Amino acid sequence: MIFTVAPAVSVNPVSGAVEDDIKISGSGFANNETSIEVTFDGKTLERNILADDTGNWSVNSKVPACSSGPHTINAAGKITPATDITTATFTTQSVLTIVPKSGNVKDELRVTGSGFNAGKDFSVSFDNNPVASGSVNESGSFQVIFKAPGGKSGSLNITATDTKGTTASTTFAMETTPPEVPKIASPRDGATVGFMGDTKIAFKWSDVSDPSGVSYDFEVSDQSNFVKSIFSHEKLTDAKYTLTEAEALPNGEYYWRVRAVDGAGYASDWTPAAMVKVGFVTTGTLVFIGVGIVVLLILIAVLPRVFKKKKPKSDWD
Repeated sequence: MIFTVAPAVSVNPVSGAVEDDIKISGSGFANNETSIEVTFDGKTLERNILADDTGNWSVNSKVPACSSGPHTINAAGKITPATDITTATFTTQSVLTIVPKSGNVKDELRVTGSGFNAGKDFSVSFDNNPVASGSVNESGSFQVIFKAPGGKSGSLNITATDTKGTTASTTFAMETTPPEVPKIASPRDGATVGFMGDTKIAFKWSDVSDPSGVSYDFEVSDQSNFVKSIFSHEKLTDAKYTLTEAEALPNGEYYWRVRAVDGAGYASDWTPAAMVKVGFVTTGTLVFIGVGIVVLLILIAVLPRVFKKKKPKSDWD
C-alpha cells in the first residue's frame, strides 16, 4: 500500500500583529525540494527555501503590513504547486503604538496604527477626546502626530477606531510631578492695608514654572481654615490678582492663599494661609475720633467765654 502525504503549510502562532515574529512550516513536499516560496495573501513573503530529505521545511519570518482579520499563507516549490497545498490562516490583530510613551502636556506625540481596514476612515481619541483623524492606507496602517493635551495626569488611554469597527488602544503616561508651591509676596502675613474699609487689595505671589504650563488657584476667606471662602478664582495666568470694586473688603481680618496647577491638572500644595488686616482705622474708632474733635471744637469755642465771665474786676473798673 502506498501512503501519500498531502503537502500542507502551518503557521505558529496563528494570530498576532504586524511585525510580529512567526514560524511557517511545510510538510509533504518532495524530498530535498528546492526554490520553495512562501506567500502571504498571494504576495511573496520568503523564498529560496530548501526542504529536507523528508520533504519538511520551516522558516522564520515577520507578519507583513496588512489589514486586520484572516490572511492566507501558502507555498510552492519547483515540484509542488501551490494548488496542491493545504494553506494556513493567520489572523492579524490591530495594534496602536505611541512615541514617546511618557511626557508632558504639549509634547509632540507620534501615534501609529497597524492591522486596520485599508481605505477606511479612522479617528484617534486621547482620554476620550478626539485629537486626530484620517484614512487607513492600503497596507492597513496610518500615522498621526499631535500635541499632548492638558487636563489630566497619570496613565491616559489613546484609542483608534476605523469605520468598520476595528479598534486598538495604548496608553501615555502624563507626568505626575506637581509644580512647586508659590511663595506669598504681598500682602505678607500680618500686614495691614487700606485706611478704612472697602479696600481693593493687590495680591502678589512668586512665579512658578512647569514644562506643561502653570495657572493659579486663589482664595480669600474670613476663616483661617478656609471652610468657607468669601471668593475664589481658578486658572489665573498671572502671579497676581487685584480685587475688583465688587470684591473690595470692609474692615476686618482676612486670610488668603494660592496654589499652582500644571497643564496636566496636577496641583501643588496651598501656601500657608496669610492673614491680612483691612483698615488702619475702624468705623468705631473714626466715630470716636469724630466725636472727640467735635467736643474739642466746642470746648475751644466755649472755654474762653467761661474764663472771661469768671475774670475778677480790678480797682480800675
